[in-house]
Amino acid sequence: MGGARYRFSGPKSGHRDASVGLFLLPRRAPLETPSTRRRSPPAFDWSIIGPPAQFARPRFMTSVDLAILGGGCAGLSLARDIARLAPQTSGGRRVVVLEPRLRYENDRTWCGWFLADETQDPLVSRRWPAWRFSLGEEQIVHRSDRSHYGLISSEDFYRDALAAIASAAAIDLRLGTTVDAVEPRAGKFTVRTTAGDFLAQKVVDTRPPKMELGVEALLFQCFK
Repeated sequence: MGGARYRFSGPKSGHRDASVGLFLLPRRAPLETPSTRRRSPPAFDWSIIGPPAQFARPRFMTSVDLAILGGGCAGLSLARDIARLAPQTSGGRRVVVLEPRLRYENDRTWCGWFLADETQDPLVSRRWPAWRFSLGEEQIVHRSDRSHYGLISSEDFYRDALAAIASAAAIDLRLGTTVDAVEPRAGKFTVRTTAGDFLAQKVVDTRPPKMELGVEALLFQCFK
């Protein structure tokens, strides 16, 4: 940016008019030196002693009547049955299902013994009236008119359970939520999770026990 030139005229005293050239230069920021540079103090590590009470983030607690820990087969079955009975029995009670997975996939099957009339359940996709046990060369075949062996796919089960739960406004399914601890509290329970705390009247823990790696299975199933 060029400077501006100004002309000043002094008093007449037999000399020529004095003229002064004045140039205005753009203002520059002062140079920083080690002595003038401002330094921010390092952030204090509150993990050493914990944050002071006035800066600690408050933990908000959600009150529910029933907290179901785990949204697998057992947890979803309980929530599904509550949802189907909700109009008659819930009375406005709140239920929360806490499940760490982010989504449901067709990742497994469930098999078991069903009475003959129970095999007509639409969720039972495969049925066997006979079963065989094999041990080495020995084979034993059993048949029954009263009970059959059936298979339920997780895809069919999840679809049925999630549809029932979605229709019940009093049931809240929290995916991506891991339970850290359950603490008794004055006749109730504080359920601490990664998504906040819940104060529950009742708690049903449907989470499976931790499996030990390397333990050999005692029974294998083959379906034909």
